[in-house]
Amino acid sequence: MIRVNCTALTMSGKGRIAVTLEPEVYQWIVERAAKEGRSLANLAAFFLTGTVKEQMEQETNKDKGAA
Repeated sequence: MIRVNCTALTMSGKGRIAVTLEPEVYQWIVERAAKEGRSLANLAAFFLTGTVKEQMEQETNKDKGAA
């Protein structure tokens, strides 16, 4: 189960969320962040941003194909 709580934008204008992850997903992120020398938040933001941008591009391409 993944649970997400959304909060307001920060002073920098960026959004902030809190997520609850399954233990094995959390542990994998902890280990990966340590290997890469990143914070957990930075690695999670990297993965989430990349995934969302891919989805946005797919939807845009799909909409262009339907037009």
